[in-house]
Amino acid sequence: MVSVQKTDGGGGLPRPIDYSSKEYADAKKAVDESIKESWRLLGDLSYGEARSKAAWALKHAEENGVWLTVDPEQTAKSVLAVSEVMLEKPHLIEPSEFKVTGEDLRGLRRAMAFLNYSLHTLKNPTPEGLEDHFLQWHGAFSRGEMVFSGEYMQKHGQMRQLFQGLLIDEHYKKLRHEDPVEFAITAFTEVLAAHPFQQGNHRAANLLMNYFLIQDGYQPYIYSNEDYMQYLMQRTSRSGIQQFFKQRIKKQK
Repeated sequence: MVSVQKTDGGGGLPRPIDYSSKEYADAKKAVDESIKESWRLLGDLSYGEARSKAAWALKHAEENGVWLTVDPEQTAKSVLAVSEVMLEKPHLIEPSEFKVTGEDLRGLRRAMAFLNYSLHTLKNPTPEGLEDHFLQWHGAFSRGEMVFSGEYMQKHGQMRQLFQGLLIDEHYKKLRHEDPVEFAITAFTEVLAAHPFQQGNHRAANLLMNYFLIQDGYQPYIYSNEDYMQYLMQRTSRSGIQQFFKQRIKKQK
């Protein structure tokens, strides 16, 4: 939590804060609104504005002694970090390629920005580190829309075992070395089999698959309106999903 008290403006000793005052209420409202706006702007591809809003919120909270609970503070810090990567690093997957409409568009673009951040900052992940980013991806596209946004429905030991297997198990290491596409698709199907979230399992699985594809030199796969219906018909079986993706995944140019 941000706990620095407001000073007297001249660099002197901190002044006590009246948390019941209108001044404090106004400062907290301004901080909360700025954080929410930064989250929205990140989904609108306005990375410079999102970074400015998040930075202002954190600074204003510190200067005015505004207590931030974990979620809004972490949101602001995440927006700041992700926006900086989107402004300063190459886009390894392009959020603007999403063409669907409505809130889904904003959420998916935000998740793609988070995925770019992960690809630049998580090159040799531990199972725990990759799982943490995986949960952040889910929260990025689902926050405010789903129950347990960015959280498993229940304690999910199966998911911890899955990430340990994908990154440590010799069978998966061999599969990734010999057939990176098959490995990435396997990660996708394993997430679907585990069904860790109440909603958004396919989207989260797609993000994990793309993380591995891009790391291993392949183009990300982004659903198009033209082949989404085909995917719906083939997703009822593991072999159908594998065939669907293998026909569409390509090496990077």
